[in-house]
Amino acid sequence: MRETDFIEQNKQKWRELEGLLKEERKDPDKLSQLFVQVTEDLAYSQTFYPNRTVRVYLNNIAQQVFHKIYKNRKEHKSRFFHFWKDELPRLVYESRKQLGLSLIIFLISFIIGVVSTAYDSHFPRVILGNEYIDMTLENIKRRSNGRL
Repeated sequence: MRETDFIEQNKQKWRELEGLLKEERKDPDKLSQLFVQVTEDLAYSQTFYPNRTVRVYLNNIAQQVFHKIYKNRKEHKSRFFHFWKDELPRLVYESRKQLGLSLIIFLISFIIGVVSTAYDSHFPRVILGNEYIDMTLENIKRRSNGRL
């Protein structure tokens, strides 16, 4: 679809949403419906008209609606504690297989590095490069002399 056809086809609902945003009391159902439609139009314009002003225009409208909806939303003070007490442990539990696999891969790699370095002291220079090893040794010297 050509950009001009896209604009002509949808400009009425965009104007309706702009008008609704200016009203003091907004119909939440209508606002929600128009917001969904505008974000769909925004996604379409981002795909087919990425460097055009219609994309910028739709993005601005969508941002205005989002800010109207969420500007007065207050987080409860207990939210911080709820995250650490309930949400994070649940997420860790749900991801335990992936985390376990990652830990196993990390430990195997670590053991390979330790064993390889024990048999060949130049192994870290092969893997990490001479510049990095020299810089690290220099930083260790400076830190032990208290000049860091």
